Amino acid sequence: KQGLSVNEFCRKTPYVPGCQKYQNGGGNKPFPCCRANNAKCLSCAAGLSEKDYCKKNPSTGGCEKYRNCCQAYNAKCESCKQGISEEEYCKKAPSDFFGP
Repeated sequence: KQGLSVNEFCRKTPYVPGCQKYQNGGGNKPFPCCRANNAKCLSCAAGLSEKDYCKKNPSTGGCEKYRNCCQAYNAKCESCKQGISEEEYCKKAPSDFFGP
């Protein structure tokens, strides 16, 4: 016993018989995780839930649904929507409105 749930164990060792049903894609595919550069595929490859992956990598495509961003048009809200800091956003989109 490794102190892991079956799901966690199978995400880390997808080649073990019986673990296919816990992988994105399932079946007997040689690569149980999809290979696109998005939250679904990257979280699978990392052995994390999408939500946990997105907490660590908020700017990844597909993570938008896990952000609780305000909807106003200001640096705070816009930077949150893009998964970057306010400082990064202001450098990327400088203006008198958002100024540093």
